[in-house]
Amino acid sequence: MYSQDFLIEYAQKKSSEIEEFWAKEFQSDDRYAPVKKIIFESQLDESLGGMSELFKLFFRSLVSFSSYDYEFNQICIREGLFERVENEYGLIFIEYTLAHEWAHHIQFLLQKEVNFLELDLLETRKIELQADCISGFYFNQNSLGKEEVLQIKRTLENLGGDDEHGSSQERMKAFEKGLQFSHLNECFKEEQ
Repeated sequence: MYSQDFLIEYAQKKSSEIEEFWAKEFQSDDRYAPVKKIIFESQLDESLGGMSELFKLFFRSLVSFSSYDYEFNQICIREGLFERVENEYGLIFIEYTLAHEWAHHIQFLLQKEVNFLELDLLETRKIELQADCISGFYFNQNSLGKEEVLQIKRTLENLGGDDEHGSSQERMKAFEKGLQFSHLNECFKEEQ
């Protein structure tokens, strides 16, 4: 059984690794800016001043485990994520969740013309599946082992689907495509 402190420390370590990867990936592109911070639910009250009003309402009512705040450039993690790590998915779920939220950060940086807060359901699903593809790309570039790939696929399958994120099969397909891509821009092609 992992302690809450261990899981937060692990998530912070993985966040640093993900940030380092994307900084290198964009080293010749001046559009990249790092994620400002990772907020854990236990730190929420002290962090609420640095969140948009819309995001505060959204995060307090959030059913999912994580989210990316486009306005303040930060990732928020609910402790429910840690419970799922303990009981179902293992530590790779933390890294996958962070990679997925970082993918939203990458989308925001590369698609400034998209108003992410005003997307309809179909557009939201496309953005979410694209984030799964970008996550696959990240893991491909970081030599994910076969067992870890299987663990992420099982996680995506067990999480099930929803209207916003797509079905389990759609999410696995998007992630698998990202695992095959050698260039990030392949995840941004219309037919991916």
